[in-house]
Parts: sequence; structure tokens; C-alpha cells
Amino acid sequence: MRALIGPATAVLWTIASAAHAYIDVTPSLGRLIKESDRIVALRVEKVIREKQAVVYKRVSDLKGKPAADTLKHLLTDGRLLDWAEEGKTAVAFIAPGGPCLVCTGYGWYECHPQQDSWWRMSLARPELALAYAGPATKLRGAVETMLAGKEAVITTAVHGAANQAMTFEIAFNQTRGDASCPLQRIRASLRMPDQVYLIGTAPPFFVGLGAAGAEDVPRIVESLRSPDRFVRIEAADELLSLAGAPARGEAAGAVARPAVPALDAALGDADAAVRLHAAAALVRIEAGHPKALAAMLKGLRDKDAAVRKTAAQCLGRAGGAAKTAVPALIEAMQDTDVEVRRAAIESLGDIGPDAGAAVAPLVKAMKDPQTRCAAAEALGPLGAKARPAAAALAEALKDPDERFRWAAAQSMVQIGGPEVKAVVPFLVQALEKAGGRDFYDLTLYLGILGPEAREALPALERLRARDRELTAMAIWGIQPQDKFPWDLGYTNDRPCDLWLFLAYVRHMGDRAKAAAATLAARLAGSTAGPMPSWGYHLLIEEPDAAVPVLVKALRDGNSKTRACAAAALGKMGPAAQPAAEALEAAANDPEPAVRNAAARSLKQVRR
Repeated sequence: MRALIGPATAVLWTIASAAHAYIDVTPSLGRLIKESDRIVALRVEKVIREKQAVVYKRVSDLKGKPAADTLKHLLTDGRLLDWAEEGKTAVAFIAPGGPCLVCTGYGWYECHPQQDSWWRMSLARPELALAYAGPATKLRGAVETMLAGKEAVITTAVHGAANQAMTFEIAFNQTRGDASCPLQRIRASLRMPDQVYLIGTAPPFFVGLGAAGAEDVPRIVESLRSPDRFVRIEAADELLSLAGAPARGEAAGAVARPAVPALDAALGDADAAVRLHAAAALVRIEAGHPKALAAMLKGLRDKDAAVRKTAAQCLGRAGGAAKTAVPALIEAMQDTDVEVRRAAIESLGDIGPDAGAAVAPLVKAMKDPQTRCAAAEALGPLGAKARPAAAALAEALKDPDERFRWAAAQSMVQIGGPEVKAVVPFLVQALEKAGGRDFYDLTLYLGILGPEAREALPALERLRARDRELTAMAIWGIQPQDKFPWDLGYTNDRPCDLWLFLAYVRHMGDRAKAAAATLAARLAGSTAGPMPSWGYHLLIEEPDAAVPVLVKALRDGNSKTRACAAAALGKMGPAAQPAAEALEAAANDPEPAVRNAAARSLKQVRR
């Protein structure tokens, strides 16, 4: 599925052998620095698009003996090639023996040396956004600071804050590789934990959500006036990222709103890319900002193909806020330049379900060898709107091109519904041979498909010995009212277990509601089994389904049932506020056990 190319000499540079470790034990930036033999700051010197190649010039050696002056990389991921532009910065972490991890800023890839002095990309490493996600120039500075024994504040993809995790986004390679990825700030040093799940929201490390706080906005605004075009672009992207992840409970975009006048001024920048990146930030901060949206639509009609491509990409960065641009992006799919066409296709996927009108054009684009992978990938984020594409995607599963097959398979999983059942045998066949991250991803895909993946249950049951936790989650995702993960042996109770469970819950839709009602009834009836603490979060996420079941048990059940229902409501905390009146009544129950449980739970509900 995503086989590595070339030998790997250290655990850090390979996908962890324990499947459940793939995301949560992603190495921290501190560990990457400590275990790298060499760290090199690079600048893109040349892009050879017909060879899918990037030639880097060594800028400085941050650690270890000097690297070669020139590094030549063959890339196998279209989005990374789209990133490449002369003058851009990257940072390479080179392991003893040769394997290399390259951070392009918001994206990462792994590559291996070849016999002819070239390095070949083996796979994208989206999980490394949990180690660092942000401008590569800032990564270079952070590495220098950390190597000097000091502490740096860095940005990473969100992992643990507000019980959020990038589990499914990483499994679908949708950390997006740009500033629209939800970010958090952490303190980083060579003394930080080696694995990202150990950082979580611990006070010594976690600073806050978003790429910056309100106090940082003046600094970013000043960077919009830099003479360096890349610094100006990075500043616009940083402001865009603030609109994607609310900080300290504020509304999305609120922290960045004081920068709106400066971004408005940047719409008149002499550099087209700066104008377009500023426009994307404005549309995210103030949804539908007419002047900014008009600037990107104008860019789509520019005579310069590079400007048209950037305009298409920036509309994607704006996401759903740019939904009115869908017709223009569909038109751009007919552009004479293939890179513009691919950028338009990818941005339609980034806009998501609001781009439902693009389904038929995307199916047509799947017939073009130059755009078919991008088109197949773009259909997935459109969700149920893309169900008319199911037959075309199913046909793609038979294609000899592995990347095209997997693009189609991943999109079918995201689309869901009875129309995509043809993907299940394909996934099961791959699961039988999978290990490491592939096993992790495949169990997630089957679990998210839900009842449509019932024919995968025998294989998942048979493979439980390979990984009890991942198979338990997949089985539960397929039939969430029959057995819960802990019924299937998943009893670990760590923060990362909660994050995985919640990632499933938040992707399950109505299935999660039905499961919450079932779990509430089992808790009231003392038949929930040895449930880890994270099981209660199903009730917290779906209070409308759980609270009525528990309130009815609290009022109508026998004394044991009433006490259990009261206790379960307390575990829900403030999410059970609608049950406060019933708990008040139960606090006067003739049975002491019920009275005590209700009194304790009232305090928890009202905290």
C-alpha cells in the first residue's frame, strides 16, 4: 500500500511496528533532532516538473558534518511538487546510514538515497505534522535554538487539545500540507518527551490553540511589510491558520481580526502570490469577504499560469468560506495548464461538501491520466454528495496504478453509503497482508464505513491477535450497538485511547447517537462491562441520545438502576445539565444509595 523504498536503519525513520503506535508515538521534534546524524537547511534551487524532481541548495548545516552542496530529490506526491518553488526553504533531518525526513513547512516526506546521487521519495509522512507544522524558516530557527540547549515555542497539528486528534486526517493524508491545518503551540526542547502523545496538553509543554496568540498578531502584521516575499506569504498564512482553530474558546477568526486592515492593504501588494495568500486569509477570517474573494477569482483568469495555479490553491486554503467560487474552479479544470487543472481539482476537495456540483466534472477528470489521481482524491471530502461517483471509483479499484487504486479506495470510505460496498473486499484483501501504519489505516477505513463493512467482520475477528485495540475499534465502528471496544478487549485507559475513541465517535454520525442510547441503558442496568473512563465520553458527545434514557431509568427503575443512572449522569458532567431537575428529585429518594449518587452527580453536572 505504501511500501518504503530502500533500507531504514533506525526505528525513528520507519513506521512503528506496533500498529497502534503509528500516530501517537510519532517522534517529537526534540527526538528528531537528537536522533538525526545531520540536519540541513535547504533552499529550492530548481524544479524539474517533467521529472517530478526538486534540486535543493544547501543553505546551512544545523547539525553534523557538512552535507553536499546540492541535494536532488525525486518526488512522488503531486502536492509536494506543487509546493516546490525556487527560493522556498526546507529542513532535512538525515538519519545515520542515509534515510532522510524533509519538512517543507506544513508537510513532510521521507526519502532514501539512490545509486545515481538522487534521493527518491518513499512516502508522505503526514503524522510528522504532530512534531512540527509551520513555516520551514521558523523550523530552522527552532532547531538552532534547541541545539543551543534553549526552549522554543513551535506550532504543531493539534493532538490532544480539547480532546482533538488528527487521527482520521492523518490516515487519509488530509493534514493538507498548508496553514489551514488546525494548529497548536507547544514548548519544545531537547528535554521534551520523545513521543507526541506524552505531550498532549501537559502544562509544561502546551501553550495554546492556534499558530499564535492575540499578543503575536502585531509581530505577524509587521511581517506583512517585509521586503522578502516569502516572509510576507508566511505571515498571511499564519493569519489564515488563526481563523481555523479558535484560541481559548474564541470564535474562529477573532484573534486574527485586528490584522484585517493590514491584510486588506496586502491585497494591493506588487507580488501576486502575496495578494492571493492575503485574500485566502481574509476569506477565512471574515467568511465571504467580497474584495478578497474577487481577488482570487481574478487570479484564476490571469494570463500567467503560475498565478492561476496559486489562485486555485488559495481558494482551497479558504475552504468552505470560498464555496461561491466552485463554478469558477470547475471552469478552471479545463485550463490549458495541467498544474492549474490539478490545483483546481484539489481545491474543490478542500472546499468539501459545498463543492457537490463538481462531482460529474471530477468523474470526467478521472479519465485523464494527468489528473485522475487528484480527481479521485478530491471526491472523498465531498462526502455523500459524491455518491453518484461510486461506480467510477469502484472501477478504479481494478486499475494497475497503485496510487490511483488507493486514491479511489480512500474516497469511497469517506463518501460512505451502500453505493461504496465494492471497496470492502479490496480493503479486506489489503488488511490480510498489512502491517504497521497500513494496518492502522485499514482498520480505521473499515470502522468508518460502518454497517456497509459487515463482510469484513470475520477477517477482523481473525486478526484480533495481531492488534486487539485497532480491530476492536473497527468491529465496534461497524456494529456499534452490539459490542463496545472494551467488550472486545480494549481496556487501556490512556489519554491517547480517549483521542482515538472520540475520533471514531465524531466520524460516526447517527450511529454514535444509537450507540450512546445503548450504552446509557447498559450503564443503568449494570451491564456495561469493565468500561474505561473514556467510554463515558460517548455519552458526553451525544447527550440528546443518552440523557433521556438515563432520566427514565432514574425515575422508573428499581433502586439499583436508579443509583446507576444517577452515577452515569454525574460522569457526564455539564453535558447532563438537562437532567438536573430529575437529579434534584432523586436527591430526596427514599433509598440512601440513590440519594447519595444523585447528590454527588448534581455537583458534577453543575460544576
